[in-house]
Parts: sequence; C-alpha cells; structure tokens
Amino acid sequence: SPLTLRATLLGHAALCALLVAVLGVYATTAFITRERRRELAIRVALGATPIALLARFIVDTVGWSLPGVLVGVGMAYWAASALAPVLFGVTPFEWWIYGASVSVVCLIVAGAACFGGLDIVDVDVLRCLQAE
Repeated sequence: SPLTLRATLLGHAALCALLVAVLGVYATTAFITRERRRELAIRVALGATPIALLARFIVDTVGWSLPGVLVGVGMAYWAASALAPVLFGVTPFEWWIYGASVSVVCLIVAGAACFGGLDIVDVDVLRCLQAE
C-alpha cells in the first residue's frame, strides 16, 4: 500500500509537470509567433505559403527544444538510480524508454508549436504591415 501510494503520487506529479510543460511551450510559441507577425507577413507577400511557414516554424521550434530535451534525458538517466526501488518489472536504464520519452516530448512540442503558430495561417499581409 505505501508503494502504491508513492507510485500514484509520483504519477500525478509527472502528469502535472507534463501539463505545465505543454502549456509553457504553447504560450511561448504563440508569443514568438505574435512577435514575428511582421516578418511572416513579408514572407507571405514575397510568395511563401502560410502552410510552408507553419511547417518551418514547427521544425524550428522542435530544433530549439531538442537540446533541452536531451539535457533532461541525461538528468533522468543520472537520477534513475533513485527510482529503482519503486520500479517493478523494468530497470531504470532501458534505452527504449528514453527514446520513447524523447519522441513523446518532441511530438508534444510539435503539437504545441502547431497550435501556437496557427496565426501564421491567418496572417493578413496588409493589416500586419500597416500596424507596425
């Protein structure tokens, strides 16, 4: 029972951390998109399609976050020995878990960048250039 309680609390804490991370990435990408509206409007005026700009924005966001994800995986690998007593049926040093974690976090970052960058698709060139 005490191990179940600890595992449940750890799971809830991890879920809360994931939610905060997703909201933070979404807010950051939405802010960056708002700050770059003029640049994006100029690119659209020069012939870039909004979908291509959105795809480039998503790739850039994942690229910017990848070093942080890799540092986090390194820290998780270093701290895994502390979690070894509460794990059952799996060792804390299995590489597929770390690979899956990196993949999931990168997918979350890409999704948040997609939703945060949706303003790129609706960019009105004249309004953006006149407002600034």
